[in-house]
Amino acid sequence: VSRSVVGALWSLSIHPELVPRLVELVVVQVVLDNVASSSLQDLSTQLSSVALLRNLTVNDAMRWTVFEHGGLAILRRALSAHPESTELAEHVVNAVWNLARVAELACEVGSSGVIDELLPAVQKRPEVRSLQVGLANCLRLCCTSPSDARRLVDAGGLQALSSASEVHAGHAGVQRAVLGA
Repeated sequence: VSRSVVGALWSLSIHPELVPRLVELVVVQVVLDNVASSSLQDLSTQLSSVALLRNLTVNDAMRWTVFEHGGLAILRRALSAHPESTELAEHVVNAVWNLARVAELACEVGSSGVIDELLPAVQKRPEVRSLQVGLANCLRLCCTSPSDARRLVDAGGLQALSSASEVHAGHAGVQRAVLGA
């Protein structure tokens, strides 16, 4: 899938009234299947793909479509292929947060391992507020089972929350997210 195709879909996905039509036409499913099999080397295409997933996951119906077509795996692969990219990590954490807003998906997200992989990326960038807020909200929504909560705490979730709270002590949005988690 070329960056231009993903970019065009991204442009359409920011218009909520068009999202149901994109699902109906099966366009998103085909693109997700192609993105899943695309090369991970091209950061530009990965950024566009992950930004598209982030936009699509603001819609409840689309959250299910993204999940059912391997969206979590796409996010994990992109993150592991480009751990140095702050922009990509921001899109991934926010897409994951969006997916976790559906209670039935929160358990799947929590047990998928994607948050475990996000923790180091977020901990390396304590100054990036959007990463800290996104991670705190992911932890809040995905620690629904005792086993997921234990695993995420063992993976460094509490340290990440503590660090975010300390680094962003004066920012109400970060403090709310941390306290909610």
